[in-house]
Amino acid sequence: MTIAAVQVPSESSITLPFAPSTGAAAFRRGSDGFAVFDERRPVDMAAIKGGTGLGRALVTVLSSGTVLRVPLATREVLALARVSGGWRVSIKQNEAAAANVIRPVVSNGRLLFPAAAPGGVVSVPDPVTGRSILVGVQREPGQAVPVERQMAEFALLPSWQGIVVAPLSDRVALQPSSESFILTSGPDTRLALTNSDGQPLASGDVKALSRRFDFPDLPRDDLLRRLQAAVSIAATTPAQARAAKRVQVAEALIALGMGPEAQAVATLAGSDDGRAVDDPDIIGLGAIGALLAGRAAEAQGLLDPRLSGSDEIAFWRAVLANQDGGSAAQVAPVYAATLKLALAYPPPLRARLLPSVAETLVAGGENEAAQALFAASPGNTALDFARALAAETSEPASALALYDRIGTDTDRRARARALQRAVTLRQAAGVLSDAKAADALESQIFAWRGDKDELSLRQRIAALRAAAGDARRSLAMLRDTEALFPEAKANLRPTMGAVFTAAIERDGTAALPPLTLVALAEENADLIPGGVQGQLLAAKLADRLIALDLPQRAAPVLTKLIGETGPGQARTEFGSRLAAIELADGNPEAAQRTLDATAHPGPLPPALLEARTLTFARAAARQGRVAEALAVLDELNTDNALELRGSLLESAKDWGAATTALQKWVDRTTPAEGLFDERAVRGLLRLASAAANAADERTLTQLHDRIAGRLPPGRSSEVLNMLTARSVDSSTDLPRAGTEVQQARKAFEISAASR
Repeated sequence: MTIAAVQVPSESSITLPFAPSTGAAAFRRGSDGFAVFDERRPVDMAAIKGGTGLGRALVTVLSSGTVLRVPLATREVLALARVSGGWRVSIKQNEAAAANVIRPVVSNGRLLFPAAAPGGVVSVPDPVTGRSILVGVQREPGQAVPVERQMAEFALLPSWQGIVVAPLSDRVALQPSSESFILTSGPDTRLALTNSDGQPLASGDVKALSRRFDFPDLPRDDLLRRLQAAVSIAATTPAQARAAKRVQVAEALIALGMGPEAQAVATLAGSDDGRAVDDPDIIGLGAIGALLAGRAAEAQGLLDPRLSGSDEIAFWRAVLANQDGGSAAQVAPVYAATLKLALAYPPPLRARLLPSVAETLVAGGENEAAQALFAASPGNTALDFARALAAETSEPASALALYDRIGTDTDRRARARALQRAVTLRQAAGVLSDAKAADALESQIFAWRGDKDELSLRQRIAALRAAAGDARRSLAMLRDTEALFPEAKANLRPTMGAVFTAAIERDGTAALPPLTLVALAEENADLIPGGVQGQLLAAKLADRLIALDLPQRAAPVLTKLIGETGPGQARTEFGSRLAAIELADGNPEAAQRTLDATAHPGPLPPALLEARTLTFARAAARQGRVAEALAVLDELNTDNALELRGSLLESAKDWGAATTALQKWVDRTTPAEGLFDERAVRGLLRLASAAANAADERTLTQLHDRIAGRLPPGRSSEVLNMLTARSVDSSTDLPRAGTEVQQARKAFEISAASR
């Protein structure tokens, strides 16, 4: 029965719906990644085919399992995850597929690989040698073999999950047990657990680790004499035979920790002899020299597949991954597996390597290996930073003491890192507030400049400033960082936007002081996002500015925001608020210009559209364009538009039209039942006043019936009752009617002034 691969949305992943009991393994061979499953099942890849990555995968059904073969770039890996629908296969960048290392154990001539949930063993054709490789799969993810081992009868290949063995003898067999995989060489034969040089796989000595180069553990003086001899021999060797001698010079230089010089010698070997350019040993030594010089970009030659097959190359590739931004989770298992090799290097080379190795082991969770390294180097103070890192959780006081000691070191970088970690520890313990921690860290910025450590420190300071409620200084730090590290702009901008938004939206006692808010708005207008989100934020910011009750201060800020905010709803919102201020300040012409300059061609949220239309109508009416104002209010047709239309008509003494507009407004806004509140009474009073001026007896009569028994006590209710109580029956009633209208107007003016 065929199963169908399922694409995982928004990820470079697919799900293969194998049975819950099916095991899986993953590894690289050549330029391809392989995912192997111990269930024989055809896989329909029709929904995935095409494009790149998993779209180019090939599926092969073998006699004992199924293989997914995927072309991979150099830094890509296959990651396996158990999901409810089967196994998920993902392509990931420069990331470890497993956190735990499967370490071999020698037992009675066999090799055991303790593994969680062992599955079956699948024989897979090897695309490199044409022979078969044995793949032990696991039913649960999380374990891998990080380094390759070449032995006399087999090669143990690196994996992202599971066990992968390339037999060199027909007798070699791999079998699963309940808690491990077992590698044997026939029922009555002990497995040859040595490499081609006779070095055992699993002794306690460093000889257990396979070497490629000669970096002997000698005193410095002996290393210098070795270098002098190598240089002398190379100089007296004919040019066409000199490349091999220069390998020895490069090895001697690396043993002394002289990376740039070793890289230069390797380059020189290639320039003298064209054949040396393609020599894997010269390529590898040049790359190691580049790593010691801190030039990871020039060390990619270490990835040459011809160098594969030794623990030494695995170790240096881990160094490359570490310098190239690889995660500690990826690098630490390899360091742990090859630690004895690093400890067997000569002192100058150890001094260059071990501090970084120790820190990576701690950060990657390889605590046992880290403690072994500390124990093997008791007097090495260069490892104190890593010791402090390891002690932070269990012995914070000891960690702080170490950081404080390193803080007096002459090494500027070590001093800066230690002081920063000490501040972070004290801040986490509550000894330092967020603000004090930021102050302490900011004083260390100039201790170490220009690399990712400074970038990380600046981001940390900005985060602490924001947590302390100091958004302005947080944003100032991020802007300064953006200028110094333009390549980080894409990562910094979202952080800046989040800090700005949080500061504007802060309410209550945490709200920014007025002048700080003004400064923050003036300095960061470019951080207001587009669309509806930006419009909502702009509305809140404008409300805060206007609430300062200082229009003359808010108006210039809004003007600046309009000038610095790109076209969109946020700019339109600022324009609406500024126009309202200008209108209230008695300048309808300026309000009109502001509305025109901030018009938005697309649809606007109803509230923003209404606010701009009402301001436009008021500005037009004050400039004498009442008809234009009434026309736009007709198009709007909201409650507020009807109320403003009534006001404009009242001002124009067009009492009949005012009565009609106010009648619609009252019908919409006044409850049909129950006692009227003061707002409803004022609206009814305006309608009654307009109707009385228009001699609209019918409307007055209807109002009288409507308000009967529903008016609260108060002067406005008395006037409303008086206006609607009796109609004008004759000329003798006119003085009374006039008096009542005047009283209604006065009552309305008083109520309007109180609104």
